[in-house]
Amino acid sequence: MLNEGQSERVELPGASTAVRLLLLTGCRLNEIVKIRWEHVCLDETVLRLPDSRTGAKVVQLGQAAVEVLAGVERTPFHPHVIPGTLPGQSLSDLQPFWCRLRARAGLKDVPIHDMRHTYAAVAVASARG
Repeated sequence: MLNEGQSERVELPGASTAVRLLLLTGCRLNEIVKIRWEHVCLDETVLRLPDSRTGAKVVQLGQAAVEVLAGVERTPFHPHVIPGTLPGQSLSDLQPFWCRLRARAGLKDVPIHDMRHTYAAVAVASARG
């Protein structure tokens, strides 16, 4: 479902990448859309975020997140992993894409922040089992 809009060329490729990273990292939306390539350390499998809501932090990346980031086509001279439509700017608003994706999936009332909660719930369940 994430690939449909991108393959139909009606969605920005970065939007589906952002959703995947939200699901696979547990990061906040603002952290994901503002990731710069200089923050990505694939050889160490981490994101080094200099300014999150709680200050600087290191986010451990699982293999799936590493694969998503490794597969992102870099925009020449663009510092952001999730480029927006304006030169040098990151994607500024994921909500329109999220609403269209939810509609396609038949999910009426699922806030984008629920991906962070889902990530946390899966992580807790994995740690217990």
